[in-house]
Amino acid sequence: MKKITLSELKPIFEDYAAWLSEWQVGGKDTLFRFNGPVLQGLWLDRLRTGHFRPTFYIKVLAVPRKAGSMELCQFLTIRQQTIHPSRHKELFAEVISSVERNIFPSILTPLQLENVFYGYEKRAAPNPAETVSLAALAAYLGDSEKYRKWKNSFFELLDTRYTSAKERNLELYSEFFRQVEAGSESNQNKEFIESIISEQKKSNGLC
Repeated sequence: MKKITLSELKPIFEDYAAWLSEWQVGGKDTLFRFNGPVLQGLWLDRLRTGHFRPTFYIKVLAVPRKAGSMELCQFLTIRQQTIHPSRHKELFAEVISSVERNIFPSILTPLQLENVFYGYEKRAAPNPAETVSLAALAAYLGDSEKYRKWKNSFFELLDTRYTSAKERNLELYSEFFRQVEAGSESNQNKEFIESIISEQKKSNGLC
């Protein structure tokens, strides 16, 4: 078996794009929508088995990260987790129903930042990357108590469960936390985070 090509995926992708018609096309296998610092995406992952796997995810744009990173990846129910292209038409209605019932945030409603934040809190692993995202969202929403909680969780995780990755994570995120703290003291926090969001949108090819 081998991966299906993007050309073979094209008619399948067009069905998903027609279904999620208000979402933007992010490439030949990705759809997305966003509101401020939160992006929700759908990636049709082409597997080596010759199947594809619809993968929903979110991405917090308030944190400086490489393009392509994903958070809270969610697959469909077992029956539709991976789909052979020959069964796409047969299973598409079932896929839609499963997505509408189970995917977070709900695709049936607009992205509401507070709801995304509280839902993310409930679903977080957590790991260092997710705690940074939650801290960034809390800072963006002006919730200083939640910001401190998730910032502290980040450093606690590095000192306990992620000691081998401590140096790398400090290198990635220490400056971010320093700038957030400085912004809070000078009332320029929102401006700083907005600048990150703007840069992340550019690096991810968002309009």
